[in-house]
Amino acid sequence: MPALALVTGASAGIGRETALALAAAGCGVVATARRAEPLAELSRAGAIEPVAADVTAADGRARIAAAVGDRRLGLLVHGAGLFPRGLITSLSADDWQRAIATNVLARLELVLALRNALAGGRVLFVGSDAAVNPRAGGAAYSVSKAASEMLWRCLATEQGDEIAFGMAKPGLVETAMLDDSLRMPRAEFPAGEVYAAMRDRGETIAAATVARFFRFLLLETSREEFASGIWDIRDTAHHPRWLTAPLYVPRRSRSPAG
Repeated sequence: MPALALVTGASAGIGRETALALAAAGCGVVATARRAEPLAELSRAGAIEPVAADVTAADGRARIAAAVGDRRLGLLVHGAGLFPRGLITSLSADDWQRAIATNVLARLELVLALRNALAGGRVLFVGSDAAVNPRAGGAAYSVSKAASEMLWRCLATEQGDEIAFGMAKPGLVETAMLDDSLRMPRAEFPAGEVYAAMRDRGETIAAATVARFFRFLLLETSREEFASGIWDIRDTAHHPRWLTAPLYVPRRSRSPAG
């Protein structure tokens, strides 16, 4: 029987493509995000149950848990993410709190709320190079991603016998988040120059390619392999097992707004 999957942050980008990829593989998918309209559109594309909810709010998580109900949840993908941009001297307390709430605490609270349903299942944390390689203007994101990585390790240490916890880094992905970064004034987000140069060199990855990678990890690896360490999409060792097209998108000219 195909697994039931829950994907957060499913209204756009990696989350949306992952929901579609898992549905195409035969999984039942509960897709959640704050915006109802993109979720409704997504549900029309396949066997996907939309749940409009804020994962940082207790009532939102309760709504998600109610949607799962008494079903066994085979897969959980932590796709929801928040990237406040700005230098440390300009970031507000609210910027920091929102980053931690979305990128760390929501992940913890959702696992705890669904712990019984997840018994024997898999949880995938979407990681980032920002956790170990800070970029100027992205401190709140880097700190929250580093905390998320440590949360993954702690959950695996304490709950790994019941649930398999995996971590995957998708590289620099062509999403609205990247476009927003390139539109930021360089004085506020100097790292935008790095991202623009990577796009110019053709070093960005399509969200659909990341989704295929996640589908491979969630459905085509053993439990032990899935939870064995941090998976990086750019590691060529696993490419023959899932990658059927070039990893990177064609080289693009720099965005005029960048």
